[in-house]
Amino acid sequence: MPAERLIVTDVSKRYGQRAPVIEHFSHTFLPATTTGLVGPNGAGKTTLLRLLWVLAHPSEGTIRYGDIYIHKQPYAYLAHVGIVHDEDALPLHASAVEFLTFILRHRGQWAADSPARIDAMLDAVMLDEHRNEPIGTYSTGMRKKTQIAAALVARPAVLLMDEPFRGLDA
Repeated sequence: MPAERLIVTDVSKRYGQRAPVIEHFSHTFLPATTTGLVGPNGAGKTTLLRLLWVLAHPSEGTIRYGDIYIHKQPYAYLAHVGIVHDEDALPLHASAVEFLTFILRHRGQWAADSPARIDAMLDAVMLDEHRNEPIGTYSTGMRKKTQIAAALVARPAVLLMDEPFRGLDA
């Protein structure tokens, strides 16, 4: 399935009566491009990502992925998205292999080659020796590798990452 444009139109976000964190932001993210958000703490980088992750709603404006208004049709949109949060929210009782298996099954992508696909993804992020042990036993760097593998294994059209290298092993 070809990737679509992710279009942010005149988006503002404010929390309560405070000044807006983001004000009248518009941008079109084109397929097959990389965009980095750079700025000081408090500049609104994570707030923008939370809007794109559908964890927050804009106070004003809209965000579309192709014809999908992401806050009105979040599941249709999120089926195209891989996410790496700056804090991990991984299932500590499951192994990396089990977690990636869940992701592929949940997204309807499980196939005969899925075990090999999972192994290749975990090899790519160099999560070797502990991939079948509970994630709760992993180091911070190993958890970050698991997050990255989980974001990529379903071959998403959109990849959103916040602080993807924080705590990552060399």
